[in-house]
Amino acid sequence: MIEIDVDEGGSAEITEKFFLGFPNEFHLQEFRNESEKIGVDLDAWQQFNPAFKPSIGRGGEVRVSDIGFVENDSKYLEMKYTLNEPLMEREKETSRMVKFSLKGKFFNNFLEGSFWVIPSTVTIVVDLPLQVEIEQPVKPEANVSGNRIVWTGYKSTNVLSLKYILWKQIASFNLNEIVDNLNKSGALPLLVIGIALFAFAVLWKRKAIAAKIEAYITEHSNLSGVEEEE
Repeated sequence: MIEIDVDEGGSAEITEKFFLGFPNEFHLQEFRNESEKIGVDLDAWQQFNPAFKPSIGRGGEVRVSDIGFVENDSKYLEMKYTLNEPLMEREKETSRMVKFSLKGKFFNNFLEGSFWVIPSTVTIVVDLPLQVEIEQPVKPEANVSGNRIVWTGYKSTNVLSLKYILWKQIASFNLNEIVDNLNKSGALPLLVIGIALFAFAVLWKRKAIAAKIEAYITEHSNLSGVEEEE
């Protein structure tokens, strides 16, 4: 099980689980002891069993943060790691959106000749940010639900494609934060004075316009009485 959690910048945190079976308690205890001894030493784990290596990325591309043996309903070796660069490539960006695509090079461990092959024993889960729109088709064919893509082997394809659009959030207007920042910078008193002067100028101009209108009406009104007939 490979769980890939992608952030808004296209970088990924990867959790890989190697599910294990033990014929008896002796072998289980032996593995527990080995796990405690090896710890997070990736090279030592690969010497212990070559299958215990990151499936996404290779060599210097991978930064392992944790390796541990987990026992619950299932028993598995859990490996957590990141990559030295984003898993997703920015193809296009505007003020409202960013278009991303999967970098196929990080899946080269699944290459067999010119085909990417996901074995029947492997499930890959990709969780994208919530505010995304996944472009179809996803290749190889996947189970797409909301922002989650699931590839369950066996799958073989000569095209690996996952593209999506991340819609940017509109920044919220926080009046309290703006006032607080102005106050800290010392600009708030100047802003208040400026607003007061502007309001006074508008009020003064309004009174002047009203006076002109009143004078115009007075000047053009016929205030003389109607002449009496002789």
